[in-house]
Amino acid sequence: MMVVLPHAHLPTARVLHAAVGERYINVCDFLQKQGVQVVPIRENPYLDKRLACHADLSFCPLGAGEGLLAKGQEKSAFAALGYQTQEVDVQGVYPSDCALNAVVLSQKAILNPKASQGVAEYCEKNNKQMLSVKQGYAKCNVAVVGENALITSDKGIYAVCTAYGMEVLLIRPGFITLKGFDTGFIGGCSGLLDKDVLFFTGELKRHPDGAAILQFLKKHRVTAVEMPGQLQDIGSIIPLTQTR
Repeated sequence: MMVVLPHAHLPTARVLHAAVGERYINVCDFLQKQGVQVVPIRENPYLDKRLACHADLSFCPLGAGEGLLAKGQEKSAFAALGYQTQEVDVQGVYPSDCALNAVVLSQKAILNPKASQGVAEYCEKNNKQMLSVKQGYAKCNVAVVGENALITSDKGIYAVCTAYGMEVLLIRPGFITLKGFDTGFIGGCSGLLDKDVLFFTGELKRHPDGAAILQFLKKHRVTAVEMPGQLQDIGSIIPLTQTR
C-alpha cells in the first residue's frame, strides 16, 4: 500500500514515487527500473534555463503530505499522491530562486531563512528547529543520509549542523557536473530510496572523497545505489511516497 512519507526526505520503507526534473531522462529511466515512479518537474520559464527544472527549486516537502510547490508545476500530480501543496511564486536568479531550496526534516530544518521565507514561516508555526545557514541553495548542498546525518561541501552548513549535534561529512567542493556551471552539489545528485538506500546519479569512485562517502554511509548502515558515469547535479531526487 502507498503512503506519503511521514517526514520529508526521510523514507521509512521502499520509495514508490519521487520528484525529478523532466529534463533528466536517463535518471528517470534508471529510477523506473528501480521500481520508483517519477513525478516530473516541469521547466520553470522564470528561472535560469540551466536550473529551470531542478526539483529542489520547484518543490519543498514539509512532511506528512504537505509541501510548497512553484507556480506552473502540475499540482494535480502531487494531489493524486495525497499531497496538499501551497503554490509559491519562484522566479529570478540567486537568491530569489531559493524560495523552496531548504531541507525540512522531522524535527529540524536547514535553510537560509531570508532566502526561503515561506519555509521559515512554516517551521516557526510548527515548532521545527531552524538551523540558519548563509547558503541559499541549502538543499542543493545537502545529501540527507538520516535525521541527524548528512553530507555537504559547504563549510558554513557543516559548522552550523555540527554545532547542533548532527553528524556531517564535509567533502571537497567540485567533481560534480552541472551544465553551464563550474560545479554542482552533492545534494543535487542524490536522494534516499529507502531508509537505508541512498541513490546517486553517478559513481562515487569518480569523486576524490568517494571512499569517505561510502565509509560514512556504512557507519550509518546505508547502502549506495549508483548510476554509471560522473556524478551529475540534477536538482535532487525528492522521495514522495513509500510502501506502508
